[in-house]
Amino acid sequence: MRDSEMWSRRQWLAGFGAASAGALADGCALPGLRARRLTPTERDLLTRPGETLPIVQYRLAGTNLGNVLRQRARTARDLPGRSLARLDRLMRASLKRSGGVGLAAPQVGLARRVALVQVQTRQRPVVTCVDPRILRRSADRVDGYEACLSIRGVGGVVSRARWVDLSYYDLRGRVRHRRSEGWEARIFQHEVDHLDGRLYVDLVDGSLVPIEEMRRRRRRRPMSMERADPRPTARCPPEPEGVTLL
Repeated sequence: MRDSEMWSRRQWLAGFGAASAGALADGCALPGLRARRLTPTERDLLTRPGETLPIVQYRLAGTNLGNVLRQRARTARDLPGRSLARLDRLMRASLKRSGGVGLAAPQVGLARRVALVQVQTRQRPVVTCVDPRILRRSADRVDGYEACLSIRGVGGVVSRARWVDLSYYDLRGRVRHRRSEGWEARIFQHEVDHLDGRLYVDLVDGSLVPIEEMRRRRRRRPMSMERADPRPTARCPPEPEGVTLL
C-alpha cells in the first residue's frame, strides 16, 4: 500500500471518528433518559435564524384551537444535548428582550418542560429549570396581581401559595431543590402552570383590568384582599412597582 493511500485512509478514519463523536454529543440527553429525535416542528423552531424567538400570544376572545399554550408539555430531559442548550440560549435572549421575569418553553412554541425564572436574590440571576416539579405548597395563600407575556395588555388578581418546595434538573442533569417564597414563589407557580397548559386567566379572581389600572392599584397599598373561603389569605405581597410580565 502506498504511503499516500495509507495517509488518506487515516485522514478519513480520523474525520469519521470526529463526526461520530459530534453526533454522539448531539444525541446525548440528560442522565436517566435516552435522547429522542426532535419533531419537525421543534427542529424548525430551533434551527431558524436569529437569537430570539417570538412570544406565542393567546387570544382571550375567539378560538385558540391547537394553541401550544393549552398543551401539557412533554419532558425535556430527552432532548438532544445541543438542542437543549440552543433552546436555553434562545429563551434567555427572548426573556431579556421581553423585560419579563419568567418564561416557559410553550410560550416560544415548544411544548417541552423547560422554564426560566429570575430568582429574587440580590443579583437576580435567571435559572433554567428542566422538568420542574412543585413538591409541596403552603396552605397559606396570598393574593397578588399577575400579567403574562402571552396575554398582552391586561392583568388580574390570582391566589397563590405563599411558598413552594421545588425540584428540577439543571442543564448538566443535576437534581436541584429549592424553597421559594413570596414574589419568587408566584413566578415559579405561574411558569409551572404554563407547562401544564394552564394560564393565569383560568385562576383570576374577579375581572381582568388594563395594565395601567393594574399599575395604579399596585401603588394604592396597603390593599386588603381577604377572601370569603376559609383558607388563610394575606395582603397583596411586596411586588415590583412596574408591571412585571411572567
